[in-house]
Amino acid sequence: MKKTIKSFIIYALLFFIPYSVYAMDLNDSTNTIRISSSLDSINITGDYLEYISSQKKIIGKGNIILEQNSKKISADEIEFDVATNIIVAVGNVSFIEGNTEFKGEKVVYDTKKLTGIFEKSSIYNKPWFFKTSKFEKLEKKILKTQDDIVMTSCDLPNPHYDFTAKKMIVYLDDRVVAYDVVFHIGEIPFFYLPIYYYSLKYSPFYFKPGYNTKYGWLFNSKIHFTTPPYVYGSFIFDGWQRRGYGKGVEWNYYVDDNRRGTLYFYGIDEKPVLFDSTKGRYYSPSVEEPVKRWKSQVYFTHELQPKLTAKMNYERISYPDFKWDYEDIRERRLSEDLNFTLLKTEDTYNASLYFSEINNWNESKQRYAENTKTIPEVKLDFLKRPIWDINKYTIYYKLDLLYANTLYENYYNSYSGVTAIDYYLSNAYIAQALMTSFYPFPRTSLSPTIRYNEYWYSSHDPVKSEDRIYGTYGTQLVLTNNFTRNLWNEL
Repeated sequence: MKKTIKSFIIYALLFFIPYSVYAMDLNDSTNTIRISSSLDSINITGDYLEYISSQKKIIGKGNIILEQNSKKISADEIEFDVATNIIVAVGNVSFIEGNTEFKGEKVVYDTKKLTGIFEKSSIYNKPWFFKTSKFEKLEKKILKTQDDIVMTSCDLPNPHYDFTAKKMIVYLDDRVVAYDVVFHIGEIPFFYLPIYYYSLKYSPFYFKPGYNTKYGWLFNSKIHFTTPPYVYGSFIFDGWQRRGYGKGVEWNYYVDDNRRGTLYFYGIDEKPVLFDSTKGRYYSPSVEEPVKRWKSQVYFTHELQPKLTAKMNYERISYPDFKWDYEDIRERRLSEDLNFTLLKTEDTYNASLYFSEINNWNESKQRYAENTKTIPEVKLDFLKRPIWDINKYTIYYKLDLLYANTLYENYYNSYSGVTAIDYYLSNAYIAQALMTSFYPFPRTSLSPTIRYNEYWYSSHDPVKSEDRIYGTYGTQLVLTNNFTRNLWNEL
């Protein structure tokens, strides 16, 4: 080391707080320079270190290591301008800060502002790898590049998948915002997004390989994305050796339990898979055309204003066994549904306006062809209210009202054997009840109820039409005992 002065005082010329004083110690035996103040300290070690006092610069060559708090820079050569706090590191540069490691050919770093430029750099922020020609470190945890960048969480030399983008902002240990994004599996581009947001707090890529005797080798994969504060979802890509490839997307938003929704679509051109009894194996004939299989769903519940909520669920599938075959749900759907509800809740009543459409599976036509539509249903439920007090018992009255129109299309009349084009059914009811509760024994209650329901319906069948009004009476007695918190019965 050329300088043998053991210590001296230097004053920051630029960017330092006025009158802040730094001490510099040079140790010849360990080839170490230590720069310290009441606010910070920097240690530099290397094969060759020199302090040029006229320029207020430290020059280092060979196995240079610079440490500042939780940051560590290693390089072949380094130049540190003490006056401006700027470090220039060149050759096999490694910069480690917390859980993030930068590697590149050159780094220009400001030790006070904690900003810098990383050239020909690769960055690892577990579990993600980034590679670009130049990264700019804006703040302590924010990186930005406007050059082409590649990103992946696959740690192989030739990644199985990656994202490429024209511009990216990385919030370390938090999230990434990328622009003009293309997702690749291998070298094959699969989809493009103008903007893409996802979290670095968890791996957004899910991949599960497997093998099935009938369909051969297979895999299921998802790419998750989020757009704070409310949006998240997945891109879906599945493959079967003999069956084909399926693709889909799921988009969700969640503000709170009263404001949330989902959009979903999944489709596949399914190739037929047959069994060759002579060879004892499954195969997919190349001459047969694939069959389109798909599922779509729209769901939301949204509070339009206080006490007024809209709900909708619309699910369509291409055939009844879709969930069984593709979602591993042991369910055969013989109908696909659309329903919409507008619900008003008040202190004394609940009112709803309900629309629905049900498409039933027609086995002979191999499609959902028989429709049932409710257009509309109006329902009014009054909460029970006290009307009499008899001694220590209170009698409550409850009233429910309903009116609905239902349209059946392609309806088959089993009595006449005639298929009706349009078949309407209108119905209404008034449900009234008197109820009370009393406690004959400790922890035991009796709740008698008397009901009267009056129904009206009118059918409009091309073969037979009729109108009917009828009423029914009913009684109910409920015995409830609750001996302990965990032992409760109702009869």
